[in-house]
Amino acid sequence: MRLTILLEKPRNGIRVTCQLALEGDRILLGRATTLLGIRDPKTSRFHAVIYSAGSEIFINDLSSKHGTFVNEKTIKQESLKKGDRIRIGSITLEILEFDTREFEFIGSEDHSLFEAGRKILRRAVGTLQELTAA
Repeated sequence: MRLTILLEKPRNGIRVTCQLALEGDRILLGRATTLLGIRDPKTSRFHAVIYSAGSEIFINDLSSKHGTFVNEKTIKQESLKKGDRIRIGSITLEILEFDTREFEFIGSEDHSLFEAGRKILRRAVGTLQELTAA
């Protein structure tokens, strides 16, 4: 799954666009997650999960204390589409694009390119975590 989001933290006006490309079919959101850890006191350790099913993507609230909102509506499970705004604590994620196709990397040359991309993504996520902690 490939997901492009706009991350926004209103208190300090930070707006960051990032693309998440995953080998699996889900993105775990919360303070304890390593891919997109959200440092916010109103965010649970494991707050919500975004996952793909067929050609659609969904979000499930993981019984978080403060709830998960899609377009300002409290949800337990919701189908997502381009333009939807997800709010978790004071962080807003806007879905800019998504692609649920599986991406295969064949051969050692492609694999090393993929690993280089993962390193860049990890650095970008580290920067996002620093910005959201501010």
